[in-house]
Amino acid sequence: MARWPKGLEDSLGATTTRLYVTPAEADQLYTELYAVFERLVGMHHRYADRRDPKLRPADAVPVEFVLMAYPVLDLPPLPETDEVDEGDETGSETGVDG
Repeated sequence: MARWPKGLEDSLGATTTRLYVTPAEADQLYTELYAVFERLVGMHHRYADRRDPKLRPADAVPVEFVLMAYPVLDLPPLPETDEVDEGDETGSETGVDG
């Protein structure tokens, strides 16, 4: 069974979150995150010289960092947030008779 190299067990992993944002807000968030991503692990990061195997520390292992953003289009609809008025005789949450 493959395992994380000793010392990396608790320092790497994955983080996800779901936000409800407009397309413009998503673009702004991605732009800001991408700038930080590029500064830390982009083409000119502080470890770029380690592409040359001779310049890597003996215990260096490849670690892939991924920055992704995509719309989640297959979520079930959210429950209605409006509560039914107690005086609503139809018992329908939408207020439509039928």
